Amino acid sequence: MQAKHHRVFILSLLLTASGFLQAQSPSPWEALTAPYARQMRQHAKERLQQWKMIRLLQELGLDESRGHQFLIRYTSYNRRIDSLLQRTDSIAQQLAYSLQQSPEEVYRWSQEFLRQQQELYRVFQQRTESLRPLLTEEQFARYILFEYRFPREVERLLLRWHKGKR
Repeated sequence: MQAKHHRVFILSLLLTASGFLQAQSPSPWEALTAPYARQMRQHAKERLQQWKMIRLLQELGLDESRGHQFLIRYTSYNRRIDSLLQRTDSIAQQLAYSLQQSPEEVYRWSQEFLRQQQELYRVFQQRTESLRPLLTEEQFARYILFEYRFPREVERLLLRWHKGKR
């Protein structure tokens, strides 16, 4: 009889302790938004942008003067694009939240998301057209191909790295 009470006590203690541990462990969302994780993501993003710029300049083979002009214009547009992407992320979160709301809210945020996508596309196009005068036609073609291929190359490298981690 005593052993039965002892087992029940230990079982309830374990269940209670596991409940406390689960309650105290951060959710995946909290872990991703923690300041350190945010700082690490920002650092990784900056490193990726630096690598992209180096690769792009190598691909285009620009002289120092043209390279400087190109970088100024390119980074100026990239700041605008980053700002628009942050706004797009915010709208996407609102759209996801609206799925639990009324159909009118879903429609409203869907339309806002589509408007934001159009604005983003417009700025991408402006960036491309603004860089054209700085490049020869061959360099311009290389630039277009680079912008098209680079995200796929990064994805391929990340997948290869992830497979190596297993």
